Amino acid sequence: MAPFVFYFFSSLILVAGILILISKNIVRTLFLSMICFFSVAILYLLLQASFISMTHLLIYIGGILVVATFGIMLTNASLHISKRQIISYSILTTTLILIGLLSILVYCIFYIDWGQINWLKMYTLQPHKTINN
Repeated sequence: MAPFVFYFFSSLILVAGILILISKNIVRTLFLSMICFFSVAILYLLLQASFISMTHLLIYIGGILVVATFGIMLTNASLHISKRQIISYSILTTTLILIGLLSILVYCIFYIDWGQINWLKMYTLQPHKTINN
């Protein structure tokens, strides 16, 4: 299953990168950048580099993309998009993100052998030994 996840997110990075280069809409480019950064963070998680993955998410998605989004929102550029189009795009995007997150959650619950994870054993509760006097 790990090769499938790797190939899926790698192809998602490539497609998002190509679409970033082709797109003329700056808002769409920011959204595609977010997809690309998130996919790179998932690849870091596959490499078991969770610190680098979370740092990547915090710096790129939490910092740079938010500042760029605010910069675009605060400029006086008109986007010529109707509210009906925005609502339909947001519903579609929310549905796709929800399906993706639920599929990852189902995979994690049913297909990961939690007994084989060594660092998880450190954090499980162990019964305390009592001293009989």
